[in-house]
Amino acid sequence: MEATMHPPGNSRQLLNLAGCFDYPSAELARQLNVQLEQLENIHVRLFINDRGGTKTPPYAGCYLDRDDRRQFMIDFSGICCEQGIVISSGHPPDHIPAMLETLALLLAEAKESPELDIDSLLQRYYRGWPERFAAALEEHDEVGFYAAAAAELKETLATLHRHSDKGLDH
Repeated sequence: MEATMHPPGNSRQLLNLAGCFDYPSAELARQLNVQLEQLENIHVRLFINDRGGTKTPPYAGCYLDRDDRRQFMIDFSGICCEQGIVISSGHPPDHIPAMLETLALLLAEAKESPELDIDSLLQRYYRGWPERFAAALEEHDEVGFYAAAAAELKETLATLHRHSDKGLDH
């Protein structure tokens, strides 16, 4: 198996994007020139609870065609355990910010861990759901921040997939 080179800076980019989908801070509201309460309300409506159900749940398994989200989470948890990554018990393993943080850590470690198959990880756990997550946010995000972050996430992961598909050597 040949190692694949992934573009530099992706770990940092993934961590920044993970932060975009966490509960909003006063700093984020200030940067967006939006009242914190308004941003909190939008976040809750999009990701936590809304009349008629959550429009854009922040869980990758919700955007997959798989009938067995539970197996997806078990398998992803297993990969994390194998790599010594502990996922917070506050969310299921397919919580999108946690998955992005995990991928960022694994990308950063990939150079020192030749046995780590990032390409397989990308294929198995980071395909399909980013496009559906971005589409849902595009439809339901009234301020556009979360939709823009999801579009950037989709492009960042697509770039990683393109480099993975090319099979470039280090």
